[in-house]
Amino acid sequence: MAEKKPRRNNPDVVSRATKKYINTHYDRIEVQVPAGMKEKLKECAAQSGARSLQQWITSLLERETGLDLVLKGEFGVPYTKKSRNEGSAE
Repeated sequence: MAEKKPRRNNPDVVSRATKKYINTHYDRIEVQVPAGMKEKLKECAAQSGARSLQQWITSLLERETGLDLVLKGEFGVPYTKKSRNEGSAE
């Protein structure tokens, strides 16, 4: 009997696809800070209204360099599940 193909909604398939997308579309930059600073930086990010430390750091880099560091979806909106769903309704 032929081996079954994994289904698209299988968590392993989704995880591999996500990992492949990230590796193709993003570069990784690792930042080291003194012990205990990560939590303080997370607090700063939350106070500024950022949803995550990653978003906050990216917005700081964009503001400082003038570079567009966030991938944009079809409608020029940062590509997230929420914006993707909102964009498809337009």
